[in-house]
Amino acid sequence: MVLAKSGKAGLSCENGVSNCPLIDGLSCNEETQILAIARKKRYSRGDLLCLDGEVISDVYLITDGAVKVMKFTDGGDAVIFGLGLPGDLICPGSLFRTSKYSSTVVSLRATKALVWPAQNFKAILERCPLLFQNYLQIQHRHILEIEERFCEMATMSVNQRLARQLSRLHGRMIAMANGDTEIGVSREELAQMTGTTAFSACRALVEWGARGIIRSRRESVKVCDADSLRALSD
Repeated sequence: MVLAKSGKAGLSCENGVSNCPLIDGLSCNEETQILAIARKKRYSRGDLLCLDGEVISDVYLITDGAVKVMKFTDGGDAVIFGLGLPGDLICPGSLFRTSKYSSTVVSLRATKALVWPAQNFKAILERCPLLFQNYLQIQHRHILEIEERFCEMATMSVNQRLARQLSRLHGRMIAMANGDTEIGVSREELAQMTGTTAFSACRALVEWGARGIIRSRRESVKVCDADSLRALSD
């Protein structure tokens, strides 16, 4: 059998989920069972994965590309809570309470994901205590990040918040260990994530680019000097 030859590492790499917090610590047999019922799906830039307020039908694990998790105000403005990168579990809502999506998720660029029907994923969580523990830890980390960003909004300047968010995203890109440290977000999207205007974000990025700290393009930012970027947030 191929799985027995390739082992757990081979199975994870084949499905694009190596170093994924969701399956951390699982046995090869448990991982095989979980991945076997997932569908592999592809999304083009701008595709809708799920919509705020709709009943949760699917749970997503990003294996390539990126998505943005956001809500819309009554006036139609978008507020981005964060990005989903490879290895991230996307289930913006409660499987065990409201059963409705709490955010809208849209692909930022060509993206691949493993997709589980929500009921199947819930059943697996109930059968596998370690998977359920990983799921809770992922949800807890999301809450901690939102709390951290709320504190930043209340106590930091625009430039500090922007530097913090770029450092946070850069750290996650490094953790993916795929050699790509370019953050695929636009200036407008960075502004939404840090509670500022596109003009203010653009002004800071241009200044930091001139100092060689980052290299900014219309739809992406590359961190060139991570230490200097972190210093900007202090």
